[in-house]
Amino acid sequence: MPYYTMKLQLILIACSVVIFGFTLTNCTTEEKKPAPTVNKVAVESTAKTQTVATVAHSQEPAWKDMDHDQRVKYMRETVLPKMRQTFAEFDEKKFGRINCKTCHGDGATNESFEMPNPKLPKLPTNTEGFQKLMKDDPAAMEFMMKKVKPQMAELLGLPEMDPNTNPKGFGCFNCHTAKQ
Repeated sequence: MPYYTMKLQLILIACSVVIFGFTLTNCTTEEKKPAPTVNKVAVESTAKTQTVATVAHSQEPAWKDMDHDQRVKYMRETVLPKMRQTFAEFDEKKFGRINCKTCHGDGATNESFEMPNPKLPKLPTNTEGFQKLMKDDPAAMEFMMKKVKPQMAELLGLPEMDPNTNPKGFGCFNCHTAKQ
């Protein structure tokens, strides 16, 4: 298998890291609750008002306000099943059985669940680098940009990263580290 194909497959796995949350400490099982409903909210930018953030509404508090146990439960009961389905739709054979370790790697083992995960493929920090990734495996890159990133941002109630309007939003570098 060519190096770049393997690398992009690892990128797909790596981006799913975010699926399993930020700084969780375990993946235990508990009784399931229905997923929260999601409503878009307008966020003021300097140029115009844009719909760039989502907020989850349910019995659950916002991700940023959840304690550890609430995050574990939400990731296990809501995020993991939804993202497992999304990844399986892209490639059932490779991604139909994702779990905490798929994304968090050593972080799932040592229960730190820290993100970004430095063992995931390192990503370029410039437009040219991302254009090369897009050229090498357009289906994988489109999947990550148009499915994984927006769905994870929505599930976590975070605004998506946009280099022009919201460079600090949720994006690739929430899971991946940068190439040096």
